[in-house]
Amino acid sequence: MGEAALEALILMEDGPRADPAALEQGLTLLRKLGLENVARRTALHILLTRADG
Repeated sequence: MGEAALEALILMEDGPRADPAALEQGLTLLRKLGLENVARRTALHILLTRADG
């Protein structure tokens, strides 16, 4: 699980500037690991950060 979680974080490391496909992969991986709450909070944070510009 640790290696997969690290992979998800690497995919999303650029946050709002990351490639949308990489964000989707990272969030999906978190969900598959049973980290639904973390994936939702991460997605919300990215959306709010993008809105700020």
